[in-house]
Amino acid sequence: MQLQQHREKLTKLEALSLRFEQKMDEKDNILFHSKLDCRNRSVHLKKMIQDLRTKYSGCLPLEKQVSNHLSSKPFKSFEMFCFAPGKILGCVI
Repeated sequence: MQLQQHREKLTKLEALSLRFEQKMDEKDNILFHSKLDCRNRSVHLKKMIQDLRTKYSGCLPLEKQVSNHLSSKPFKSFEMFCFAPGKILGCVI
């Protein structure tokens, strides 16, 4: 009688242990994917920031670009020299 009760108790504890292991595995899996997602996002954002830095490095704000462009006549000749079709900064393509 006692042996049967102990076996039932043992099987219940084993089933409980397996359920806890499954829950723990699920949570570990969720944690792994969350870390991976965050790492991918951070790499993407760092690359985007670096691209924007290189794109806008040394640039004037748009308001100043427009005012400088409208107010300076020498800029027109410089613009024609640098950005003529087939040329970039005075170099023939």
